[in-house]
Amino acid sequence: MIHVIKYNVLLLGGDVMKFRNFFIVLCLIIASITNVHAKDSLAIIMSNTGSANPFWASVAQGAEDKGAELGVDVAVLAPAGGETDVAGQIAIVEDQLAKGVTGIAIAPTDPGALVPALQKAIDQGVQVVFIDKSADIAGVTYIGTNNVPAATMAAEYI
Repeated sequence: MIHVIKYNVLLLGGDVMKFRNFFIVLCLIIASITNVHAKDSLAIIMSNTGSANPFWASVAQGAEDKGAELGVDVAVLAPAGGETDVAGQIAIVEDQLAKGVTGIAIAPTDPGALVPALQKAIDQGVQVVFIDKSADIAGVTYIGTNNVPAATMAAEYI
């Protein structure tokens, strides 16, 4: 199984399709890292439900579409407490590890707080990818934006 944990972000200019394409590439990277087989699963673990935010709804849809193409089961999950529910994210990671995941892609609300659970994942041979936020943990791939130039562009846009 491969898992993604996410948080909300602001979309400027409606770039949902760009992120969907980005996420499809992310799924391909994860698939190549983990040697995905038909029995593998991908869990998208969000900090809240993605349907309210077109950006994250696109993430979920892109993961489900690519999962179907690769023969990978995809589950979109979120902690009940929303984007501030760090304990909920940790519980979901631990639950998914107990279910035998093979990879986790996560955009965590609090990366530092998730390090122990993610270190456990790495120690079990689970591939971990951070999306948009990273933490000081060896063995984790980071995919995201450089937020300083992005913030500058957003300020100029406004």
